[in-house]
Amino acid sequence: MAVPSKEEFDVFIEANDSINAIELHEEALEIFQRNDSDNFDFYEESYKIITKKNEIVNSKFSRLSSTKVYKWLYAQRPFIVAKEATLKKCSAPTRENSRIKDAKSLQRAFELGLNEYINLCMKSEHYSEVYGEEYSESLPYDFKKTLNTLLHVGDRKSWHGGVAIALSAYFYGEPENSIATRSELTETLTKSALKSLAELNAHIATLSLGEKVGLNIHCASGEEFVPALNEIKRLQKLNKTIVKPIKRHDKTAKERLLIFNLWKGAPSKEGYSLGCKASAITQLLYLEGINNSIEQRAIERLIQGWKKERGLARDYVD
Repeated sequence: MAVPSKEEFDVFIEANDSINAIELHEEALEIFQRNDSDNFDFYEESYKIITKKNEIVNSKFSRLSSTKVYKWLYAQRPFIVAKEATLKKCSAPTRENSRIKDAKSLQRAFELGLNEYINLCMKSEHYSEVYGEEYSESLPYDFKKTLNTLLHVGDRKSWHGGVAIALSAYFYGEPENSIATRSELTETLTKSALKSLAELNAHIATLSLGEKVGLNIHCASGEEFVPALNEIKRLQKLNKTIVKPIKRHDKTAKERLLIFNLWKGAPSKEGYSLGCKASAITQLLYLEGINNSIEQRAIERLIQGWKKERGLARDYVD
């Protein structure tokens, strides 16, 4: 099979990002908010929600599996091996066991939250009023958090997305030297801006009072430029803390950037995706269309270097 097009990668990434059942969130909240505590079966309602979530997610996975990128990836042995190396500790239980486990988690979160809320109400002089009116409009935070977590999908989706985004950047992204070029330009511009502001401050200090009034300048030392100076210094500092994956531009520079993106994971709608281990990356470099393979030891050395660089950069944000 030929390497998928940029548009086909975009279709896969969009389909992968949509794999959740977050559309059930409001429906589930409504069901639990209007419960009659005497007749309400917490577990049964939780199980219904989780079952419906599985149906929605399975339907979305079917759409994902029909994409060109999915078929292209799963037709290649290196991808299967890489996936197993990364996700072997994330093996899913049987579907029924998974539904029961998730339903019990949701039930437990709701009941614990309900009991905690009732205990708080019992300390109130207006127990019946609070319990009867306010609780129907407010569910425990831990229950909402648990519900939100269960309506999303875990590591398999996250890893798929990260690999696809990294590969799309490898095949169709901008030249690997552009990252270093942009970083160098940021450094040049911030230095130039700091120098210009310093020269402007020195110039203002030589102006007469009348000239300053005419320019609406009230501070003899040019203190109105202090916020701008601080912001430029902040940008300069942050630019130095960003891990630069490519420092040497040779025939494997493009692959080293791919290795960095696969290791680090890629940004998605729900945060950064699950990154790849060195053993998985070694396999992924054998995928169709990758120009150069790199030995696992060399990949491990690259990762250790990036970890060290990121550890020194305390302001670096994942």
